[in-house]
Amino acid sequence: MAVISRFSPYDLDDATLKRIATGREVLVERILAIIERNAAQGPMQHLQLVAPRGYGKSFLIRLVRSALEARVAAGAPLRMAMLPEEQRNVNAPHRLLDEIGRVLAGRPAASVIARKRDGEQAWAESVAALEADIAAALPETGGVVVASVENFDALLRRVFKKPQDQSRLRAWLARPEGRLMLLASSTRQADAKYEQRLFHATGVIPLDPWKEESCLEFFGKLRGLDHGDAMSDETRAKARAVAQFIGGSPRMATVLAGILDSNDSIAAAAVLDALVDELAPYYKHRLDDLPAEAESVLDTLLRGGEPATQSEVARRMGVEQSDIARPFQELRVRGEVVGERAAGSAEVLYRVGDRLMAHYYRKRHLSPGEGASTLEAIAEFLARFFTTAEKQAEAERLRGLGRLADASVLDRLWRAEKGAGDLPAWLRESHDRIAALLTHDQAAEAVAVARGSVARAAGDARLQAVALTQLSWSLGEMEQLEEAVAVSHRALALAEKAGDRGTQVKANVLLAWNLHATGQHLEEVAVLRRALTLFEHTGDRTSQAVVMWTLMPSLSQAGE
Repeated sequence: MAVISRFSPYDLDDATLKRIATGREVLVERILAIIERNAAQGPMQHLQLVAPRGYGKSFLIRLVRSALEARVAAGAPLRMAMLPEEQRNVNAPHRLLDEIGRVLAGRPAASVIARKRDGEQAWAESVAALEADIAAALPETGGVVVASVENFDALLRRVFKKPQDQSRLRAWLARPEGRLMLLASSTRQADAKYEQRLFHATGVIPLDPWKEESCLEFFGKLRGLDHGDAMSDETRAKARAVAQFIGGSPRMATVLAGILDSNDSIAAAAVLDALVDELAPYYKHRLDDLPAEAESVLDTLLRGGEPATQSEVARRMGVEQSDIARPFQELRVRGEVVGERAAGSAEVLYRVGDRLMAHYYRKRHLSPGEGASTLEAIAEFLARFFTTAEKQAEAERLRGLGRLADASVLDRLWRAEKGAGDLPAWLRESHDRIAALLTHDQAAEAVAVARGSVARAAGDARLQAVALTQLSWSLGEMEQLEEAVAVSHRALALAEKAGDRGTQVKANVLLAWNLHATGQHLEEVAVLRRALTLFEHTGDRTSQAVVMWTLMPSLSQAGE
C-alpha cells in the first residue's frame, strides 16, 4: 500500500469526478445560480469559499468547472479561467490579472514571464489586456468569465499588502460594467478585517465538515470505483471509525480510504505520519497565527492529555479558570478546540477538534522519546478502527515480530475494551481520561478523577470495584504504593462480591503490580497465580500468556 494515496481534483476526468462527488451538491447549485445571475445582470457578486485545508475547496471548484463546461456546450455565455493551485509567479498585483488572462486565452506559461513593471501604470496596462481577453471570450452583451483563484488569503497577504493595491483591486472588481467574477478559496476569510480596503469585497460560502454519513457515502463510492463491490459489514465498521477520527475532512477521507482493508497497525501509523509530514507547514501556520496566550492553553491541553475541563487546564497552568477564559474562547471560536458534555454530568470536556492536528502536535512537539511505541500517538484511532479480537490478534502479530512496545499498546486497548463491557458511559470516559493523563505524566490529576469516580459509584459494588481499579492504577503511577495496595484489595473484594470475574482479574493484576513495586515478591507471585487461574476460567489465552510472561521474573525474584 502506498504511504499516501490521493488524487488531485485538477487531474480527475469528469466521469470520475461525478461518480465520487459527495456532500457538496447544494453548494454547487448555489454557486451556479450566482454565476448565471452575474451573467445576466451586474454588478458582479464575487465569492470566497472558506474552510480549513482538506475540506474539499479545490474539488468543489473543479465540480463548478465541470458544470460550467456542460452549460457552455449547451450555448451559455460562460467561461472559466481555473488558475493553478499555486501562483508563485504572482508577486506583484498586476501579475494576478496577467495570469487570469493567460489561462482564459489558453496562452503558454512562458507568455507571463516577469518583466520589470510596477505601480499604477503596470496595473492599468494589465487591466486593459485582461479586458481584451474577456471581450474575445464572451459575446458582445451578457455573459461572465469566472476566475478561480485558490489560496486567496495567502495571495492578499503576500501581494496586496499596500492599501493602494487593495483599493485598485476592489475598484476593478466592483465596476458596474465588469464581466469577470472572482471565485476564490481561502483557509480563513481574506476580507474580514474592517481596516482593509477589501473589507467584505466578496460573498462568503463556508464549507462545513462532512457528517459521518457523508464520509461513509464517499468511502462506498470509492469502493465501487476501486473494487466494483459494496463494503462488507466489517469494512463499513472500519470506515465508520475512520469517519469519526478525521473530523469531517474530505482530504483525510481520501488518504485513509486505502487502509480500510488492512489490519496492519504499523501501516496505518505510516499513513498518518506521512500525512502529518505533508501538512506540517499548514499546521505550523495555524499555530503561528494563534495569540500567545491561546497557544499556551492549547499546548497545556495537549501536553496534559485530552479531554479535559477548563478548570483542569487552569490547574495545570497554575492559574484561575477566569485567567484562561478569554484565550480558551479564542480557541473555541477558531474551532481549534471543541467541547462535549460528559455523560450524566454538567462538566464539559474539551479536546482538539482536528484530530490530525493533535497527532501532528504529539509527533512534532511532544515526542515520546527513543524506544517508545510508534503506535502510542494513534492509540485513539486504533481503539476505534480495530475490533477487540483484531486488537488481540494484532498484538500477537507484533509480539511475534519482536515489536514489544507496539504490542503493549494493542494489549492495553483490548484489555480496556474487554473490561468495559456494559459499563456506563461516564465510567468509560473516566478510564479514558485517566489513561490520557497518565500518558502525559499527570498522575495527581488522574488520582483526582479516579477518586471522583469512586465517590460517584458508591452503593453499586460492581461499578465501585471498577472505579477502585482506576484509582489503584493512578495511585501506583503516582508511587503512593501503600494506598494503591489497599485500594486493590478493596476492589478485589467488591468484584468478588459482585461476581465480576473480569474486574477480579484486573484487580489481581494491579495488586501484583503494586506489590512488585514494594518488593513483596512472594505475595506478588501468589496474586499472579490467582489471576492466572481466573484467566483459565475465562478462556483468555492471550492474557494467560501475558501473566505467565510476567510471572517468570517474579518467581525468580521470590526465590522459586
